Parts: sequence; structure tokens; C-alpha cells
Amino acid sequence: MAEFDTDAIRDKHDQFQLANAREWQPIAYELRKLLLSHDLDAQDKRIVEDMLESLELYGIRSQELRWDVLPKLYAKQPLSLSVMDAWPS
Repeated sequence: MAEFDTDAIRDKHDQFQLANAREWQPIAYELRKLLLSHDLDAQDKRIVEDMLESLELYGIRSQELRWDVLPKLYAKQPLSLSVMDAWPS
């Protein structure tokens, strides 16, 4: 099996340095727009939701965090102070 000489390729082609780099934040925003603006069938909707949840595992949010988005985020993950009951006094 032949080895890829990536250093030689980079020397000849500057753009190759970007070949394995991807900005995921814009992709997450576009996936979110796709989910909200298109009538996806159940399977496609679930696939896009899974992709968004996977990106969130790496800290990539699909929504810009703005004050007007807070109620939607709260509906998805309710906030609670009940943990304070377990706090040692």
C-alpha cells in the first residue's frame, strides 16, 4: 500500500492545507434552517436532528444564542433550581 506524501502535496498546492478543515458552525446553522423551513419526511427530519445533536456534543450550537431564543431553549431543556435542595448546608 502506497503512503500519501501530504507534505509534498502541500508544498505544490497551498489550498490542500484546507482540504481537511471544515467550519462546522455555518453548517449547523444551515442544518437548523433546513429543519425549520422544509417539510421533511419523518426519516429525514430524524437524521437532521441526529446530526444537530451530534454537533452539540462537540459544543457546536445550531442556534445563535439570543434572548428571543431563550423560551425555545427552556422548552427543550427546562431549568430547575431543585438541585439546590441537595446542596449541603
